[in-house]
Amino acid sequence: MKRIVDEGHTLGNHLTEDRPSIRDSLETFEGKIMECESAIMEYQVIGKGKQIHKMKSKWLRPASGWFTSEMFRVIQKHGYRVCMGSVYPHDAQIKSEIINSLYLKYRTKSGSVLLIHDRPWTSGVLKDALPDLTSKYKFISVDELYDIHVTRS
Repeated sequence: MKRIVDEGHTLGNHLTEDRPSIRDSLETFEGKIMECESAIMEYQVIGKGKQIHKMKSKWLRPASGWFTSEMFRVIQKHGYRVCMGSVYPHDAQIKSEIINSLYLKYRTKSGSVLLIHDRPWTSGVLKDALPDLTSKYKFISVDELYDIHVTRS
């Protein structure tokens, strides 16, 4: 985690379990937000904290990407913005490195947010897709992408 932050990446909150958060009670959902936030804050802080690595915004993606309006209010209550992916190769379900890599290469465009899971086949997907993608696009943080969008709006 330290290396990820040291290299300039922003840590996002994706809760604490690999199961759809929409199935949780609001209290459980909120508890998972706070538990994950506690782990993130060991490495990265918001605003004027004492640590070196700061992030502008707190980002959250509900587990499995589904949420209700009540869940959204809980998310906002804790100062988070929701970040969903726009290019998702269904890599959690499809184990083919070739299919996932091709999906990323042909669906990615400027401004895309890639949603890629950590699975045994992920490194092969990235080894194939990243050279193509990095030759065409500059990868930036979600904060930078948000700033660009706000500036253009």
